[in-house]
Amino acid sequence: MNFKKIFIILFVFNLNSGLVYSIEPDVFVQSTVNRASQILSENISKKEKIIKLRKIARETVDIKGIGLYSLGSKRKGLNDDQMREYSLCLVQVTGTRMCLIIQKYLTLRGN
Repeated sequence: MNFKKIFIILFVFNLNSGLVYSIEPDVFVQSTVNRASQILSENISKKEKIIKLRKIARETVDIKGIGLYSLGSKRKGLNDDQMREYSLCLVQVTGTRMCLIIQKYLTLRGN
């Protein structure tokens, strides 16, 4: 009886492992850079480019996770308003920083 339960559990977990989709890190990074490069080469204003690049940042970077990790044990001492303010600032800074990093990378690459 115990063996059957273990077998069923292992079988179910084995079925679910095939449903996880992921891509290789280098493909993910290159895809993100290509998207950013396309935006930077568009004939739109700098403000519009920043808005679009921030959207890429929100889609590709776990900004909230990075923020919580960065705060460490200090986050326990923050109230809800402080956490909201911190999150908003972090999203703005991360998006802007990502724009600068991508621009520098593309400049070094010759685009």
